[in-house]
Amino acid sequence: TVAVERLTVRCVVSHAYATPWVPGLLAAVNPTRLTTFALDIRLLGELDVLDWKSIESTLMSEQFGRLRQVVVKVNVWSGVHMDQLSVRNLIRHNLSRLHSKGMLRFIS
Repeated sequence: TVAVERLTVRCVVSHAYATPWVPGLLAAVNPTRLTTFALDIRLLGELDVLDWKSIESTLMSEQFGRLRQVVVKVNVWSGVHMDQLSVRNLIRHNLSRLHSKGMLRFIS
C-alpha cells in the first residue's frame, strides 16, 4: 500500500452504470497521511449512481481522521437537466456530514 496526502478520483457518471468502485477504492486506500480527497466527476447522467452514503461513511470513519477537505469538481454535460448550483446542492445534501464540518469544497 501507498500512503498519499492527496487522492484524486476521476469518474464518468452516466445514465445506466453504477460506480461501486469509488467506495471500493476508498476502502482499499491507506489513509494514514491523506488530508485531501478530490472527486472529479464528468456528469452525463444522474448523481444517484454514486453510492454517496458509503463514500461519506468511509471518509468520516476514524481511519480517515487526518482528512481535512473533500474537493469536488463536476463537469455537467449539456444533456443533463441540472445546472451547476443544483448539482452542488444535491452533493451537499448527500455529503451532509462532511458539509456540516466545513470539509466540503467545490471547484470549477
